[in-house]
Amino acid sequence: MRRLLIGAMCAAFAIAAVSALPAGAAGPSAHAAKKCKKSKKAAAAKKKRCKRKTVTPPSSGGSTSPTGPTGPAGPPDADGDGVPDSSDNCVSVANPDQADADADGKGDACDACPADANPGTAGCPTTVYDVNNGTDPIGEYVRIGASQGVLVTAISGNRAWVQVKQGDAGFQGFPFSGLEVDVSAVPHPTQGDRVMIDGTVGAQILTAAAIVVSSSGEIQAAGGVTAVNFANPANSSSLNGSLIQVTDPVTVNNIDLNGNWVLDQGFTIRHDIIAGGTLPLCHAGDEIGTIFGIADIVSGSLALLPRDASDIASCVAALTGVTSNASVCLSTNSAAGNVTLNRVAPSSTVISLQSSDPTKLTVPSTVTIPNGQNNANFDITGVAPGGPVTITASLNGIDKTSQSTVNC
Repeated sequence: MRRLLIGAMCAAFAIAAVSALPAGAAGPSAHAAKKCKKSKKAAAAKKKRCKRKTVTPPSSGGSTSPTGPTGPAGPPDADGDGVPDSSDNCVSVANPDQADADADGKGDACDACPADANPGTAGCPTTVYDVNNGTDPIGEYVRIGASQGVLVTAISGNRAWVQVKQGDAGFQGFPFSGLEVDVSAVPHPTQGDRVMIDGTVGAQILTAAAIVVSSSGEIQAAGGVTAVNFANPANSSSLNGSLIQVTDPVTVNNIDLNGNWVLDQGFTIRHDIIAGGTLPLCHAGDEIGTIFGIADIVSGSLALLPRDASDIASCVAALTGVTSNASVCLSTNSAAGNVTLNRVAPSSTVISLQSSDPTKLTVPSTVTIPNGQNNANFDITGVAPGGPVTITASLNGIDKTSQSTVNC
C-alpha cells in the first residue's frame, strides 16, 4: 500500500513538473525522476530495519538453530554418559551402567579399589605389610588400621612408627610388621595409641593425611629378634620400622664422634629419637644385655633407635679373657689363673669359673674382681695327671676359655 501511495505521489509530481515547464520543453525533468527513485530506496531500507528489530532473541537456557530456538538445555553431564553429574557416581569417566561392586558410592570405572569399599575421602583399605613390602605402589592413597587399628610404638618430631602387634587379628608374622609414618600434616598421636591412618604410600613410609585414634595407653612387647639378625643384609628391609628387641648380649666396639655405639654384631645403636637426645654412659668394650628400639635404615645400614633409657640394659664392664698356667702340679697351684675386664670394675664383679674335667683339675666356682680393679687371680688344684683340661670363665653370657695340663 505504501508503494502505491509513493508511486501516485511521484506521478502527480511529474505531471505538475510538466505543467510548469515552458512551452516547447521536452518530458519530465531528470531531477524529478532522481528524487522519486531515492524515496523508494529509503522506504525499502526502513522496512528492512523494522523487520530486524522484531526478531525474538532465544530465551535464557535455550539454543538457536537455523529454524529457531530448540528449548532449555539439560543438566550438566561432564563425561557425556547420559547420567547427570549430580547423580553420576563417576563424573569424570563415562559409565552409563553406574556399576559399583563394593557399594561405596564410587563407580567401578573410577574407583581405585572397586572390590574394597572406600567411601568419601577414605583411602583403599590395605595393611602395614603391603605398604612396607612394596605390594602397594608408591603414590597410592590407602587406609591402614581400619578394622582394629595399628599400634603407635614410637614418636619423634614429625615421625611416628606403627606396628601390627603380635596377637592382633591382622598379624602375619614379624617381617614387615612395622612402618614409619610422616605425621607432619596431622595431629600427632602418642606412643601406645591405636590408630587408623589415611595416607600416601612411599618407599617403606606412609605420609599421613588423616589419623583417627581409637584407644590409648597400650604397651607394645617387642618381638624376640636377636642381634645376629642384624648382620644379615637380607633382613634389613623386613625389620625396618619395627620395634624389636636384641636378646643376645652385644659388645660395644667403639663409640663414634656423634655418641652412637658401633656394636660387634654389625649394627649401630643411635640416639636419633631417644628422650634427652643422648645414650647412657657406655665404654668401648662394654657389654649390653637386652635392648629395645625401632629398627631403621640409616645410610644403607640397619640401626637400632632406643626410645628412652629404659630401652637399654645398663652397660657393664666386659670379660675380655681368662688365662691359666699351661702346666700345673698336683694339689693347689696358687694364682695359677687370671680373669680380666675391659675396664676397671665400677663395683665388685663376680666371674663364674668351670673345669671341663674335675677328675684332673678343679677351679673355684667364682672369682671376684674388686671395685676399681680390672683383673683378679684364682687358684687351680691338680687332682690327677692328664689333660689338657679347659677352664671356662663367664660373665653376662660371654665365655672365655684357657687350657691347663696336670703333669707334675
